[in-house]
Amino acid sequence: MSSCDGAKWSALVSSKAWTTHLSDTDGRDKALRTVQYACKIARTHPNAGVVARFLQLESALSLARQAFRLGKWVNIISKQHKMTQDEGPLLEALAALGDLGIFCFFILDNITFCIRSGLVKGDRNRMVGFQQAQRQ
Repeated sequence: MSSCDGAKWSALVSSKAWTTHLSDTDGRDKALRTVQYACKIARTHPNAGVVARFLQLESALSLARQAFRLGKWVNIISKQHKMTQDEGPLLEALAALGDLGIFCFFILDNITFCIRSGLVKGDRNRMVGFQQAQRQ
């Protein structure tokens, strides 16, 4: 391995780079998503006990990722409020329509999180079943 490759590797695994990446909410979400997908791959393990543990971890990570998304809908509202009028009516309408879709996703995602975590009373089994049907 050349010294250049060693420098790249040390920069990749440096704690400063990871700290910077994980200090951002999106960075934490990406790290959790990576572990969540690794759990999906680990489902192929022949031992049923190991598979059950990975399923529990995957479920917990899913709930944690939803917690990171709480309140993201506020950013969309503030973005629409700050939008300038220079882009033209068609682009403004398309941007507003796209933001409305993302806004609805985050609101429904927050409701799902509140029900799954027990903050709000609701049919938790129905929510979990609905999400599992979406994954397949």
